[in-house]
Amino acid sequence: MVELSITAPGKVILYGEHAVVFGKTALAVSIDLRTKLHLKETGDSLSVNFPDLNKVYSWKLEELQDLRQRLCLDPSQEKPEPCTQEILSYIQNFVSSTCGVNTSDAGIVGFIYLYLKIYTSLPAIAVHVTSDIPIGAGLGSSAALSVCSAGGLYLHSKQRGRPQLAETITDITATPRDLNQLDLTGEEKKKISEWAFMFEKIMHGTPSGIDNSVSTFGGVLAYRSGKMSPVSDLSGLQVLLVNTHVPRNTRELVSAVRNKYSQLPKVIGPMLDAIERVSQTAISTLQTSAGKGFTVDCIEEFKTLEHLIDINHGILTGLGVSHPALSKVVEISATHNIHAKLTGAGGGGFALGLIHPHIHRSQVDRARVDLQGYGYTCYEIDIGGTGIQAWTST
Repeated sequence: MVELSITAPGKVILYGEHAVVFGKTALAVSIDLRTKLHLKETGDSLSVNFPDLNKVYSWKLEELQDLRQRLCLDPSQEKPEPCTQEILSYIQNFVSSTCGVNTSDAGIVGFIYLYLKIYTSLPAIAVHVTSDIPIGAGLGSSAALSVCSAGGLYLHSKQRGRPQLAETITDITATPRDLNQLDLTGEEKKKISEWAFMFEKIMHGTPSGIDNSVSTFGGVLAYRSGKMSPVSDLSGLQVLLVNTHVPRNTRELVSAVRNKYSQLPKVIGPMLDAIERVSQTAISTLQTSAGKGFTVDCIEEFKTLEHLIDINHGILTGLGVSHPALSKVVEISATHNIHAKLTGAGGGGFALGLIHPHIHRSQVDRARVDLQGYGYTCYEIDIGGTGIQAWTST
């Protein structure tokens, strides 16, 4: 009996929000908030449990085999293919009619599509998914789910039929220490990221691909005009993530910046160019800092990164995508010598403050107390760590 545990991280944008839409560079980095998926072979059905959302789905294999036959889906484990609108609608109706849930539940729809496409012979499996990542906050929660789902299904399809170890576990909520870690190859990660991108397309329509890439490979990625490249290992750096709990609409914020650019191209254009220069300077500074191990010897590099945070936030504020709550986070953080900026679309949501070896522990503690006093939620987390990780019983 094959069992797998998968974890994948969320992400934040360090520099480059909104300008990336206009072909400029953005830096996205993995964060130490993770989604976890456990998969085991069991019974005669597919069951998917999302306890965080209080949702459980279950289908007999016969139902799913019939669904695949009706859709004329050919398994293509090594060839990730996007879901057509016709197939998407059919799976949505299938979920709605068999479970009585809203067809907008794209997460389970994406999972079923990958399940039907990746396996040659559909297996009876139980899947259990939990997450530390706040949903809908711009921290890559859907991408982490996509990567965990793609990783679990793809790796399980490859593991099936291999000899079983003498001891396995039976607890569906098993922790990774109960299993043996897999050393994933670069090609396996590439394939997982490609399948996760197919999942993301179902979730979001036209995603950039940066979220699933960061979640799969970890570290920090520079993204520009559809092309991504790793920058450096940021292990040793932290950020203070602050959730303002102010809802925001990414689509509207992006549209508003685009409208401003159309109306004032000679004004907005140079602002976007300045953000590009911020991102490029950040890349070279991070690479220099990484070479020194992000130690106290990087004092000048840390100062540069802090200046770039201030500049980036100032430009984004000028573009109209900040919010009084985000300004308050920046203001409070500054009183404790922590440089902060909005991250993501803005208009609410999250801000981040850079924590480095020259920031004293007491400064962070006092900042957290003050920020929480305004009703904000704080997460002190490592950035730039590992991407997808997998453990197995075989």
